[in-house]
Amino acid sequence: MKKQLLVLGLVAATTLSSFGQGYFLFGATKSKGFDLSSGSVVAGGAGDSFAFLWSANSAAVSAVGAGTSSTVAGIPNGSWAQILADPNFQFAQNATAAGTPIAVVNGNGSSGWSYNGGLSFPVLNSPNSGTVAVYVVGWNNAGGTITTPQQAAAANTLGYSSVFTYAPGATSGSSVATFAGVTGFGIQAVPEPATFALAGLGIAAMLVSRRRK
Repeated sequence: MKKQLLVLGLVAATTLSSFGQGYFLFGATKSKGFDLSSGSVVAGGAGDSFAFLWSANSAAVSAVGAGTSSTVAGIPNGSWAQILADPNFQFAQNATAAGTPIAVVNGNGSSGWSYNGGLSFPVLNSPNSGTVAVYVVGWNNAGGTITTPQQAAAANTLGYSSVFTYAPGATSGSSVATFAGVTGFGIQAVPEPATFALAGLGIAAMLVSRRRK
């Protein structure tokens, strides 16, 4: 009888563990997310928002090529459309908040941020052991009116870090690190598709004109 109870207890523990959420500490003290959308380098602050994506595959490659990093001086090569439809990564959602919203935090004025008051939180459906792949995205929140990545996609500002590995905690009491592995990146205005189309037409017209001459 005791053996049966022990086996049942182990099975129950394993089952509960498999449905557990991993705990993350979404914070960076400074010099990580800069705002270049105005044409000059400004420390990321309350006017900038940050979120992150994760993948259970610690070797996953992001759809925007975040593995090569978007730097302060660089312009993102990827687009919001790629990020929102990324087959390998998903936005982190707070498993204990009402409606499990995407974890979004504003900058602290020093190009850093601190989500959930600096406390760890469970990310919906994430593993609670091992390592995951993570990268951070940022956008200009237009005075706090653009509160989600989906809204940010329509506003055409974007920045993202390189992909790095992170070890989630098993419980809220687990010791977990901040996002120390995140690289500094710049938030910039992203040209609209129409801009690229017009540029293409202009180049085509120029080539036709030269051929005629």
